[in-house]
Amino acid sequence: MNGSDELDKYIKLKDLELEHPYTESIPLSRGRLVSSEDEYVFSIKWDVHKKLEQVRGDYLFEFQYGEYPCSIVDLTKKQVKLEITGFQANSIETGAIKVDMSNIIERERAGLCQLEEEENLQKSFFRKERL
Repeated sequence: MNGSDELDKYIKLKDLELEHPYTESIPLSRGRLVSSEDEYVFSIKWDVHKKLEQVRGDYLFEFQYGEYPCSIVDLTKKQVKLEITGFQANSIETGAIKVDMSNIIERERAGLCQLEEEENLQKSFFRKERL
């Protein structure tokens, strides 16, 4: 099996993942209301910071049995500030950000396709040089 075959398989895998989208839940805890603008600050650890830094897309805040649209207002290594629409509480013991992974999968697929194109260009270049 060569690199091109492997890339084809990974691209097909990304296509399947796009056909069956999923969300990832990123747990948050110790949140508190910081303004009258529905902004909440949560303390986070380094691994949560890295995960939030990598994901972009539509976010929902999951709390108990409800989901509320939210956006990341500020992200530092120690905390994240969310604006949560339609949610009222002074403090939040536990909750989660739900992220639609489709956007990330599409970027991964695009990167794999670009890699495949570059590999094909290199192959055609070397074939021409041999002639």
